[in-house]
Amino acid sequence: MPSHSEQGTSARLVPATARSWRAWSDVEDVFTGPADPTWDHDRDLVDGEITGPRAPR
Repeated sequence: MPSHSEQGTSARLVPATARSWRAWSDVEDVFTGPADPTWDHDRDLVDGEITGPRAPR
């Protein structure tokens, strides 16, 4: 069986799902339930300093 390259096919890099606006009723379940009890602690672990993505660390 010929390989994909021999068949002349190629891959396309596309999003796994379509990006579009959703109605509130489609996503409201995500926001129900208890809050994250460790959120304040987790948030305080982020130092808030902004750096360039290629800046040495």
